[in-house]
Amino acid sequence: SESPPWFIVLAQPTREAFASLRLMTWEWVALIGGSLALMLVAAAAVSRRLLLRPVRQLTEATQALGRGDLSYRVPPLGRDELGQLGESFNRMSEDLAALQETARRQERLAMFGRIASGLAHDLKHPVKNIENAAKVMETMYEDPNYRETFTRIVKREFSRINHFLEDLRNLTHEMPYHPISFDLGKQLAEVAESFQLEARNKGARLEVRVEPQPCMVVGDVFLLRRVFENLTSNALQALDKPEGRVELSVRIEGEKVLATVRDNGSGIPEEKLAGLFEEFVTTKRKGLGLGLAIAKKILALHQGSISVESRLGEGTSFHLVWPVRAG
Repeated sequence: SESPPWFIVLAQPTREAFASLRLMTWEWVALIGGSLALMLVAAAAVSRRLLLRPVRQLTEATQALGRGDLSYRVPPLGRDELGQLGESFNRMSEDLAALQETARRQERLAMFGRIASGLAHDLKHPVKNIENAAKVMETMYEDPNYRETFTRIVKREFSRINHFLEDLRNLTHEMPYHPISFDLGKQLAEVAESFQLEARNKGARLEVRVEPQPCMVVGDVFLLRRVFENLTSNALQALDKPEGRVELSVRIEGEKVLATVRDNGSGIPEEKLAGLFEEFVTTKRKGLGLGLAIAKKILALHQGSISVESRLGEGTSFHLVWPVRAG
């Protein structure tokens, strides 16, 4: 008879049996994961470069302006705030080039040199803020909270630069005037809110005093806001001691609006008060000195006026008066 078949059975724990497979699997996972990580790092690096490039180009544009090079143009930067800012720089350079030619014909190059120097100084601070924020972004690119902060900084500084460029243009062009009815007290509160962070950083108080009922007036809300933004910014810059304070107030008396922006800062020397509202006159060591000239022009559009009181070491008050219905 035939012998029964023989079988050899090898037993091995499954952990050992699949060890090689698991090792190979983890090697593939590590390889794929590493590749993805490298791709993400590369993508982040590219994103950072794409982000920083327009900031550097804007910085270079400001530096070129400071050197008096009005031929420098910012290349297209996209359709976001930085792109709009680049376009604004280019339009400004074109306007300045035309102004330079006019100054050359009128042999007033000394005045133009002062304008260009002050302009570069006034633009340097907000552009530097954007540049510094972008440098921080290099190390915090993955932090969504900081990305939001960066966006907020860019929008804020872009708004400041854009307002400044509008001021420069408004000195040589007729201002559009669009009167509407609005609550001036509410607008002052919003202006103060936009400067609260700057005030806190200086350890100062920024207050608004208005009547409890709505302060309804007729005028150009955007132009009047610009006046109070300029005056508030100047007041905060004038604070040079602890417990600094800036106060915005408004009230209506009969058919007149009476508004005041008051600070307890360094004050203005008496010899500078007479021409304070003229174009390119400033109490600062550097800068172009447009804010008060623009304020005077805007108040004139509203059939109003602006005046100043100041004492060295005690502070400054700007008084604004215009009709309730300046339509």
